[in-house]
Amino acid sequence: IAWHDGSPLSVGDFVMAMILNFGPAKAESAIYDEAQVPSLEAFMSYFKGVKIVSTDPLTIETYVDLYYLDAEANVWGWYPNYAYGTCSWHAMTLGIQAESAGRLAFTSDEANNLGVEYMSYISGPSMPILEEYLLADVASPLIPYAPTLGQFVTAEEAAARFANLQAWYDTRHHL
Repeated sequence: IAWHDGSPLSVGDFVMAMILNFGPAKAESAIYDEAQVPSLEAFMSYFKGVKIVSTDPLTIETYVDLYYLDAEANVWGWYPNYAYGTCSWHAMTLGIQAESAGRLAFTSDEANNLGVEYMSYISGPSMPILEEYLLADVASPLIPYAPTLGQFVTAEEAAARFANLQAWYDTRHHL
């Protein structure tokens, strides 16, 4: 399975989804968004833990005190599907860099709070800003949240992914 730019779906994509499930609602986060706090508080009322048991095949155990009567509804997924759609870790990195710098925001609430553009990966004023970070990451590949994500993403993978995204952007002019 590959992303739109040809980069393979990897464990790093799932780990980024885990990180971003918690990070934006934490006051110490560079991408803190107070509108995310109620959702995290609700989640934390039943969440007990998560553990990557195996990376090949990818096996993730999730421990929660929440269950449904229909057994199939009790399966927990960490697939990188964010509120605005699926996204790879390397594409999310551009947005994280832009929001951390106070130039764009992932949510309309945060855009209003910061007085910046609500981020779009497909058009508008966000594109030159995201392209700036893409060019920087092609030149010097970044692994965000390196203490955690760096356990699952190599420097070579990061370089290949940013190059793939650059090729996609050069052809299609969106991310």
